Amino acid sequence: MVPEIKKYFAESRIFYSAAIILLIINLFFSYAYLRPEWKKAEELSREYFSLRKEKSGVRAELKRQQDYASLIKTMESDISSFVGELPAEREMTRIIKEMHALARKSGVTIKAAKYTPSIGKNKDLLHYTIVAPVSGSYSQVRKFIYNIEKVPYLMNIEDLGLTSGKENAVSLSLKISVYFRTD
Repeated sequence: MVPEIKKYFAESRIFYSAAIILLIINLFFSYAYLRPEWKKAEELSREYFSLRKEKSGVRAELKRQQDYASLIKTMESDISSFVGELPAEREMTRIIKEMHALARKSGVTIKAAKYTPSIGKNKDLLHYTIVAPVSGSYSQVRKFIYNIEKVPYLMNIEDLGLTSGKENAVSLSLKISVYFRTD
């Protein structure tokens, strides 16, 4: 039985030696062939992640621009609504008459008002500055200012100067802005 075992090990040794040699040759050729491919794979992987990062940056920029465009549309809509609510320029005479009626109702007098127009940048907004000296008692002047602030259109008191006169009389230097839409 010993010669059979020796023969078996001799045949096995040849088989295992051949298998090991084939494995080494296979590893050598695999390494020699695959090494350049590994480098290509690494480069492709780096490029992939770089492009992915760039894509996410582009997406973020696109989202930011879309948000900005949406904000601009909202602002344009708000401005349009605002301008649409303003009285038309042709109503300037009516509003001046109404301001004088408020003065009479309050018991004050307006002397020689000065009206200065200016047109907005977009030419859809007209701004009138009205400078007028107003006189009356303190309570009448206060009532007039209160009535001006209550008007349903955009009439803004920009500046006022109050000086006292004889007895209960008060003089008021009033600067008012009124806004209109151009037609």
